[in-house]
Amino acid sequence: MDDFRSLIIDIYLTSKIPNYQKILRDGTIRRNRCNHYDGKYCKLVKTGDWILLSWTLKDQVSPHPVLCYLCPYYGSNIDETVNTSLLQLLRDYISIRNGIEREISNIEGKIGEMLYSSLVLKRRRQELLTMLDEIDFKINIIKLLIRYQEEHDDI
Repeated sequence: MDDFRSLIIDIYLTSKIPNYQKILRDGTIRRNRCNHYDGKYCKLVKTGDWILLSWTLKDQVSPHPVLCYLCPYYGSNIDETVNTSLLQLLRDYISIRNGIEREISNIEGKIGEMLYSSLVLKRRRQELLTMLDEIDFKINIIKLLIRYQEEHDDI
């Protein structure tokens, strides 16, 4: 069952996302480096969305690398379990995106005011724009997963 679920997710996303192999590789690296992953199960994130899981055993979750790629808790020092879902991940990333957009707007307002520090502000603005692109990409992946899960709830 473990390989079957992963295979279904991989086949679907490979056809929808041009650089899916890179996402899979990045997610696997993040999963293996995460201090909440014990080599088989994630001790932090719990989810009921089958599409994000390679395998479940009682309350233990073996995450698919896509979940690790999308996980906003990566590198955090949270001790308690976090229950999440695709919709919660979508809300989290939209909230992050809104915060970044506000910061970009503030920076753009300050660039003309402070002549000597405009180089630093422009660099920060560029970093934020790059982060915004990554977040928009993750939001699009989450939307694809939500659509697929709704269409195939019987797997």
